[in-house]
Amino acid sequence: MTLRTLRGAALYSCAVFALFAGRSVLAGATLTVDDREIEISASVSEGFNSSGIGPLHFFPPVTGELWNTTHSTGLVVSNPMGDAQSSAVATQTSSFDASPEFTTVTASGDANASGGVDISASNADADSDADSVFDIQFTISSPQTWSITATIEDDGSGSTGRVRLRPVGELDIFILQGNNGTFNDSAGGLLQPGDYQLIGEARVAGFASTIGNSLYNKDAAFSFEFNIVPEPVSGTILLLGAPLILRRRRK
Repeated sequence: MTLRTLRGAALYSCAVFALFAGRSVLAGATLTVDDREIEISASVSEGFNSSGIGPLHFFPPVTGELWNTTHSTGLVVSNPMGDAQSSAVATQTSSFDASPEFTTVTASGDANASGGVDISASNADADSDADSVFDIQFTISSPQTWSITATIEDDGSGSTGRVRLRPVGELDIFILQGNNGTFNDSAGGLLQPGDYQLIGEARVAGFASTIGNSLYNKDAAFSFEFNIVPEPVSGTILLLGAPLILRRRRK
């Protein structure tokens, strides 16, 4: 075996290693649907008079970019007496490390809805709604290791904080939700090739009325970091090439 042949075999193995190493780094996930959204509305009424704002919808910028925004209805007050008032606010910060190929996603959002009626009002009500929703779908073409760390806040009735990961159209692989409190969780595993959905939700509804039904102020929030680590196929290919070179050297 000549030195040139040995060098050729070594270079070939290194080239194959570099090729597959590059692919494994870029494997990650491919974003296919980006449905990040904020929605807010507020309205009040007194007798036959009513006024409101919304529902208003706010959508994200170019797919995968950082989205950092806050929107509110402003204060809506009943007319003519001013016995009822309501407002809604929603925020969200969400980003990918790249687009449409990504390996890391971070997102957080919160929502507040409030409604109030003056104790002396005779016939008035106020209601408001706020949603901050992060909802993406992505595809992976080879097995990928994943991990997630999440936190939610939920005020109970009228409030929903939730984080979910699932194959599209199937049951959740990971879900964090609770009732009236702050909740934390983390998980990980191996995703097989396929289509997946990652969701973060902060949804609230505030309502108050002279009839006696009320939710008053409600808050909800979510935050999470989701990571994908491509399987290390490159190391296997490098090890397969090494024995071939050693055997040829012995000859």
